[in-house]
Amino acid sequence: MSRIDTLKDLLIDCLIEDLMDPERRSPGLYQAASRVIADNKEQQSQLPSVGAETLEKLVPFKFKAS
Repeated sequence: MSRIDTLKDLLIDCLIEDLMDPERRSPGLYQAASRVIADNKEQQSQLPSVGAETLEKLVPFKFKAS
């Protein structure tokens, strides 16, 4: 595993921990999570599907179109 992969794994772990903490959740955090998901779409297609929910359905606010 390269150092970049290690860093990426650590950042994703921290992002998940922050998403689990109601005091840390914010629109910016959800946007960061959305970008990580978008950046890793190729890897997502290799994972088994666990449901049809999208990030937009899960968050308590609307995202701006980019």
